[in-house]
Amino acid sequence: MATRTQAECLAAAGVILSRALRKVLVSDPREAAERAFTPGGPSVDELEEKVRMMQARARSLGEQAAA
Repeated sequence: MATRTQAECLAAAGVILSRALRKVLVSDPREAAERAFTPGGPSVDELEEKVRMMQARARSLGEQAAA
């Protein structure tokens, strides 16, 4: 197996992160929070609020870009 360069690794990580973020942004906030929940971390309710905030911010940025 060929060794990847740092740039290739960062590009691959960027693709994975952007796909995950897109999935969160188009998901039902509660379902996204339930998928993200891990014991010992933030509660599902806290995660749901964070998802809602992320979605609102994304909408705001989209509206600004369209203007």
